[in-house]
Amino acid sequence: MVFLRVNYLLRGIIWGVIGLLLSLSVSTLPASERNTSLVKRAFRDAIREVSRSTVHVMSDGRRVALGAIVTDEGHVLTKASELDQPLRCQLFEGRIVDATLVAVNEQWDLALLRLEGDREVTAVQWSESESPPVGSWLATTGLQTLPISIGVVSVAEREIERRRPALGVVLEDSTRGPRVHRVLENSAAAQAGLRINDVVTHLDGEPMSDRDALIDAIRLRRPGGRVKLSVLRGDETLEIDAELGEWTQLVHGDRANFQDNLGGQLSNRRSGFPSALQHDTVLRPNQCGGPLVGLDGSVVGLNIARASRIGSYAIPASEIPAILEGLLAQATETGGAELVATDVEDTADPD
Repeated sequence: MVFLRVNYLLRGIIWGVIGLLLSLSVSTLPASERNTSLVKRAFRDAIREVSRSTVHVMSDGRRVALGAIVTDEGHVLTKASELDQPLRCQLFEGRIVDATLVAVNEQWDLALLRLEGDREVTAVQWSESESPPVGSWLATTGLQTLPISIGVVSVAEREIERRRPALGVVLEDSTRGPRVHRVLENSAAAQAGLRINDVVTHLDGEPMSDRDALIDAIRLRRPGGRVKLSVLRGDETLEIDAELGEWTQLVHGDRANFQDNLGGQLSNRRSGFPSALQHDTVLRPNQCGGPLVGLDGSVVGLNIARASRIGSYAIPASEIPAILEGLLAQATETGGAELVATDVEDTADPD
């Protein structure tokens, strides 16, 4: 019995030393070498409790996001723009339960789900300290005893500006409305099938009187969002769906997109956040939406986007309580009625 206690104590000391060494050697370990089992094991104790408050958000049998259990009544916070219905959540112990979308915060791209049925869950406890400084180690929790991925804070908390959307047409005014003068190659308009001399009369059901009205309406959307265009082509009226592109990619071509995607697929919604902590954790889009944990076990944020080859964003823990309060109030106002997830996907980034 004494031997077992000593062995357990030694193991604790060893992992404590490893944790200290990790904190001292951030600059010497490239991101590609951090996600080894040795490094991940240093976070095992730190994430133990938080993993039990993490869920896989699923749709049609596939994981679309991670989520954090935020109330003892079974509410889950997750990334809104990745959701599709029907929704289910897999819990730490393996149970899969139905989930209902009850509230959405468009500005932060967050959704509040309610777990259905028997719910024996524990809510995440958010850190009340300041956001970790640049160079701090971070772990993204999943449903395993080891982290999904390890990273380091790379940029201090800041506002993430909205990316500019683009349809990819040159417009001119006409007596019938904004008319397409030119369709840019490889643009959203070209892929949707817009042609020269098409007249766009409505966007998402709203009438477009001139080119400025259409330009202003497009700017309120986000890259990756879908729009429905009512188009006059000669004497024919057409309904055309288009997925908006990004202005930077349209101007600089596929080169910019290629560079960003070298490290893997990026989140569709990855900008327009009022505040975010940037870290270099390598995440897939369906690994966003869950807790982000420091080496001491504190939950310092919620991952919200894979933004670039070397960057992921997390909403700081200090922002979560106010956001959650608003979402719970929204759910109460609607009586907990189910929302439609497909409406979330086309949400505009905030101005």
